[in-house]
Amino acid sequence: NAGALHFTIYILTSIVLTLTQPAVALSFPTSLAGKSLTSFNLLIFVGTFVMQWGIGLIIDFCQFLGREEVQSFKISFTVYLIICILSYLYFIFKNKNEK
Repeated sequence: NAGALHFTIYILTSIVLTLTQPAVALSFPTSLAGKSLTSFNLLIFVGTFVMQWGIGLIIDFCQFLGREEVQSFKISFTVYLIICILSYLYFIFKNKNEK
C-alpha cells in the first residue's frame, strides 16, 4: 500500500550505493579494482546480514519478555532507527571536525 511518495523516497535513498561502487573501484589501481569491489560487496552482504540478524534478535527478545509480535517489531525498528540516526550524526560531526 505504499504510494508514489514512499516509492520516491525509497529510490532517492538507495541511489547512494550505485554511486559508491564506482568510487571504490576508482580509488584503487586497475589491477586491484576487482578485489576492491568484491571486498566492498562482501562488506555490504555481511552488514546486511548482521542488521537483519540483530533485528530478529530484538524481536525474539521482546517476545521472550512478553511483548506482542507487532509491538516487538515496532521496538526493533525503533532501535534500528535510533542506530541510523546516531550513525548519521557521527558522520556529520566527524566531517565537521576534519575541516
